[in-house]
Amino acid sequence: MEVVQLSCPIKAEVAAELAEEVAQLNQRCDLNLGKLKRRKLKVEKRVEKLALFWEVYEVVEVWLTEIVVVIDSLPSISEDYETAKNQLVKVRV
Repeated sequence: MEVVQLSCPIKAEVAAELAEEVAQLNQRCDLNLGKLKRRKLKVEKRVEKLALFWEVYEVVEVWLTEIVVVIDSLPSISEDYETAKNQLVKVRV
């Protein structure tokens, strides 16, 4: 009977310590969950921005390729001012 009386308070202390540890772990879990939710929102926003950028990039890439072809087909410009001026007049016409 004495053993039972001694073990009962010990079990209560252990239970109280375990309850405190569980409460602390639950609090840490809640904090980490909040951090993860905020990070998830940031990642989702960045993914949306990246998707929009990629759409624009695909359009611009085609346009730039076409511009490079046009520029490469133009005759080279003379270093002489008058000749360059005449070349510019011809291109504008």
